[in-house]
Amino acid sequence: MLPKPPTHRQAIVNAFVFIHQTMHVLNTRLSKRGMKVTAITPRHYLDFIQHYVTLYNEKRSDLEEQQLHLNVGLGKISDTVSQVEELRKSLAKKQIQLDEKNDLANKKLKQMMEDQTKAEQQKEASKDVREKLAVQKQEIAVRTEKVMIDLAEVEPTVREAENAVKNIKRQHLVELRALANPPVLVKLTLECVAHLLGEKCADWKDIRRVLMNADFITNVVHFDTEKLSDKLREHVKSTFFSQKDFTFENVDKASKACGPLCKWARAQVTYADMLASVDPMRREVAKLTSDAKITEDGVKDVIDRITKLENSIVMYKEEYKDLISEAQNIKNEYTAVQNKVERAGALIKSLSQEHERWSKSSTTFQDQMETLIGDVLLSGAFLAYAGYFDQQLRDTLFSTWSSHLVQAGITFRQDLARTEYLSNADDRLQWTANALPSDDLCTENAIMLKRFNRYPLIIDPSGQATEFIMNEYRDRKITKSSFLDDSFKKNLESALRFGNPILVQDCENYDAILNPVLNRELRRTGGRVLITIGDQDIDFSPTFNIFLSTRDPSVEFPPDLCSRVTFVNFTVTRNSLSASVPTGS
Repeated sequence: MLPKPPTHRQAIVNAFVFIHQTMHVLNTRLSKRGMKVTAITPRHYLDFIQHYVTLYNEKRSDLEEQQLHLNVGLGKISDTVSQVEELRKSLAKKQIQLDEKNDLANKKLKQMMEDQTKAEQQKEASKDVREKLAVQKQEIAVRTEKVMIDLAEVEPTVREAENAVKNIKRQHLVELRALANPPVLVKLTLECVAHLLGEKCADWKDIRRVLMNADFITNVVHFDTEKLSDKLREHVKSTFFSQKDFTFENVDKASKACGPLCKWARAQVTYADMLASVDPMRREVAKLTSDAKITEDGVKDVIDRITKLENSIVMYKEEYKDLISEAQNIKNEYTAVQNKVERAGALIKSLSQEHERWSKSSTTFQDQMETLIGDVLLSGAFLAYAGYFDQQLRDTLFSTWSSHLVQAGITFRQDLARTEYLSNADDRLQWTANALPSDDLCTENAIMLKRFNRYPLIIDPSGQATEFIMNEYRDRKITKSSFLDDSFKKNLESALRFGNPILVQDCENYDAILNPVLNRELRRTGGRVLITIGDQDIDFSPTFNIFLSTRDPSVEFPPDLCSRVTFVNFTVTRNSLSASVPTGS
């Protein structure tokens, strides 16, 4: 019975084992030729597996991200086609909106011009009314001034008489009240005053009653001449003033209290006569004032209308401005949409071929996923095992491993380029800027110095690797030391504690004190990560890096050290030079 062919999983496991065994086969062949070899240990195999897992996760993530971007790009092209259709529909709506805004703006402009005309007309009318009001006010001022001049002629006499009345002594009034049969002029004066005050007196008894009023003097002093009727005024003149003896001098001689009252009575009647004479003029002034008030109210009304019109014009201007702005915005949007439609149409046309290419690229995702295991298997093996050898042996190993994968049915990219698969253009440019030669050997070594799991041991006869590492880690304050330095342990402890890189030279004089570092013998205590150097516990920083180097390519390192480090060989051999020269050159 024929044995069953291995499953794909078994084939991959067999490939891991085969690759590891090829290293022993290579060592045997090199030993027979008398060439230097390196010990191949189980740690190499574990390192190989770790590289495989790391690379597989990294490359799968990259492929899935690329696929996602492709799908997003294809989706966006599809969305763009749909958007173009929507944009074309919106163009018609924008045109309708633009027409509506332009129509509203034109109506608002027309309304604004109409109100502007009305405002100008109202201003002209206001000018005429203002001029009329000015004339009226001037005429009022002239008439009022004349009335005031006429009244001013007699008003002092009235005030003088009032003051004299105020000075009448109360004792004199008491004496007058006590008279049973007063002198004629006294009785005549008091009767005249009583008539002016509106009191009806038939005899001396009535006059005494008026005189005995507590407010008598107050009523006389605060008498309102304006209320003196023409009839009463004429009655007083004909009844009292017509008598020749009824003068201030005569009355004052008869009674010191009645003298001022006589003077007051004559002054009030004289003032009333003056008021009567200027009354037509006062009425005219009142009418002029009333007319002026009507005119002024008319002016205010016109001004209010003008103000409202001007405010409405300002509002219309703002609304018109807003409408024009909105119309312009819609026009800009229309233009932008139209341009977008044109560009989108051109883009869709130009991307038709790109769409086809992206579609093909998207379909090749599965092909790339199918080669992922083989690609990562070869690359992980290269990182774990090939660093010790020169360029020709590296290519030989890679070819041997590839042939086995073909026989095992494990697919991989036939054009797999190690340097491009394991680094990017930015990395390579930076390495070149940091004094790394651009040949494949040095580039592959730089990749190993970046992707190592076990700390690197560099074989650097020319010193170019040392220069490159010092430049590459310059910003991280790399320290250079040696196993021969008295301060080596101090430098190591400082780098471990503060997380700085350290380059240790002359590793042919290797000190076993470094074994815990290379083995990463870490322990956690109370939130601290510690490592033991000699008999001392040192805090370990996760950013710590160590590079070992030797300039002697002939050194043979013990298997114990070989298992702890990743060899990176910068030795340039004749075979390496031959391998780096293009065929046919």
